[in-house]
Amino acid sequence: MVNRTHTMQLCQCDLTASAGRDAAVAAILDGHNRRWGARLDGFRAYAGAPWWSPGLIVTPELRGRYECWLPVAEFCADLARLGRAFLPAPSWVPRRLRSGAGEPSAGSSAAPLSLPDLWARLPTCLAARVAFGEADLPALFAALADPPRFGTDSARYEAQRAALAALCRGAAGRGRRLTLVDLACGVGLGTYEAAVTAAAAIGAPPRVLGLTLEPLEAWMASRCCLPHDPGREPRLRRLAAQAPPVDFLAADVRHLPLALANAVDVILCNGLVGGDHLRRQDDLAAVLREARRLLVPGGALLVANRFHDGCRAAVERFADLARSAGWHVDGTWHDLRLTP
Repeated sequence: MVNRTHTMQLCQCDLTASAGRDAAVAAILDGHNRRWGARLDGFRAYAGAPWWSPGLIVTPELRGRYECWLPVAEFCADLARLGRAFLPAPSWVPRRLRSGAGEPSAGSSAAPLSLPDLWARLPTCLAARVAFGEADLPALFAALADPPRFGTDSARYEAQRAALAALCRGAAGRGRRLTLVDLACGVGLGTYEAAVTAAAAIGAPPRVLGLTLEPLEAWMASRCCLPHDPGREPRLRRLAAQAPPVDFLAADVRHLPLALANAVDVILCNGLVGGDHLRRQDDLAAVLREARRLLVPGGALLVANRFHDGCRAAVERFADLARSAGWHVDGTWHDLRLTP
């Protein structure tokens, strides 16, 4: 059912202790810093553009000047090379680094248009930098895998929590252990919260799986370790301590590698459908197809978001697609309940 080998790798790997252990990493990092340090010198001498800082308005002209001297696609390619040496496997390299500038990667948001656009999504301690030390690498790659986003945090969907509790109580009479799957779980805050809610509703520990496209996010969730965001880590640890055991896996929501056909009672999918990460018609249809494959008769897919109104049409298109595929759809575009 669950890829136990991958789960064990997530639990045993310690990125925060790996810096300084590999001469190859040090050599690649040194080459990166020399190359980009020289480019930075050229930018400062000849670009005639202000150095980026938080709050600076990045105009098309400013992007062009940065791209002339500090092209973001090359910077991301160099970071990807460094990531392949530093991280446990090539698949752990954040997807943001594996697509060209401005080009969307499947299931992910578009690559940054320029270095200032990339820096705007990094913690302050890593932003506006082109060179790094080995001790920076865990936080750097974690931040690239887990950029700021809306909808994957805890305590965001109180109405959905009440619906989840009711669904779990209803499923408790099916005579087997309740199974809950959280699609696009991020670093696991919402997953642990859902696990706590489900366990309280049925008075027993459910089986809970959190799935995310980024292996690094699955690692952060399973280890309750946020190298790039230590301020959020205590809350993650508190929720995990209250929750029953949760398995976290790296998986594409459109092609789930789970042998759980007709075995899942509730699927959560928050902060994803209709947003920047997933809005193409074929991708929306794939999510519905996979959810139908997994759900037991009487199971439900709960889809919530805190998107701005610009995403409403895409979410409503998803709801219409579900209806045309035979799903029963209840709720508003911010909080949907779908039953096959």
